[in-house]
Amino acid sequence: MCGRYTIAAVAGIGERFGVSSHPAWLRPRYNAAPSQRLPVVCGDGERQVCPAVWGMGEGGKIINARAGSMHERPLFSSLLKGGRCLVPADGFYEWDRMKRPYYFTLPDSPLFAFAGLVSEERQFVILTTESNAVVAPVHGRMPVILRREDEGRWLSGADAEEVCTPYPAAGMERRRVGSGVSDPANDDPSLILSPEGAREWW
Repeated sequence: MCGRYTIAAVAGIGERFGVSSHPAWLRPRYNAAPSQRLPVVCGDGERQVCPAVWGMGEGGKIINARAGSMHERPLFSSLLKGGRCLVPADGFYEWDRMKRPYYFTLPDSPLFAFAGLVSEERQFVILTTESNAVVAPVHGRMPVILRREDEGRWLSGADAEEVCTPYPAAGMERRRVGSGVSDPANDDPSLILSPEGAREWW
């Protein structure tokens, strides 16, 4: 499950993903949430940044697609042929069983991409896979974070089983953050800071 993420470093999207233009509508997001208009990178060859609403289906309630079984659902199987996208991010949130939020990042890759599917109506979902050792103590599933060398392969039609795998735990970090992220109306840099007294655990 991936229900919130951050894309604060919007100024770096063009250079990082090989996109020439920087759309004026882009703005930093510290609490990207379903139903919001967010940037996705589309195109096998010449890439472009497109605005898309996070969520598909009735009421936009479908926000994730399981990488291992998406081909079995008509809604997703058709998009595998012509609706692949990259979802730029620099971190994501998950909540544990006690409803405590955690923030996950890639220290060596401050800007990365989730594997995504986007429809002609400009609605998108984020693919998920089994959690690695960093995410598993908090949640059983995690978004598919593409290795940089696999981003182009994903867009060009590579087999999902080859690229939609758990990101290596050694390349990730997590930390407790405050409960403010639970309200999608909150969207500022303070959300990614650890609350006073919070301790990391492994």
